[in-house]
Amino acid sequence: MKKYILSILVFSFTLVVNAQSWNDRPMNSIEEDAQRQTEMLVREVGIQDSVQREAIYQMFLRMSTDRRRSNTRAEELQRLIQMDKDLKNILTPQQYDLFMNTQVDTRMQRPPMPFGQPPHDGEPHQCPMPPDHR
Repeated sequence: MKKYILSILVFSFTLVVNAQSWNDRPMNSIEEDAQRQTEMLVREVGIQDSVQREAIYQMFLRMSTDRRRSNTRAEELQRLIQMDKDLKNILTPQQYDLFMNTQVDTRMQRPPMPFGQPPHDGEPHQCPMPPDHR
């Protein structure tokens, strides 16, 4: 019985320590977030132009600032729509197509989402309904 209680205590302590260390991680600065996102996009699309690079950095900087101020779902959707418009203006059509294809490929490589999310095979999701549901 003592071993059982001791093992539960050790397990509980481990959970508490891990939860605290996860929450205590320092947050990246807005500039670091924007720089990281810019570098990733530049790498994916192969941007060489410094004017494009600076415009992309400024766009991500603005998005990171807005995200820190408020992050509701509606506002996030508006930010994504604005980002798409900005990218269409900044990137060439070939670069934009490459970016969009990379995004689709990345999403397809993710593991399936929990119940209620569409599967990755392109088929419509069939949500099981109880027999009496009309």
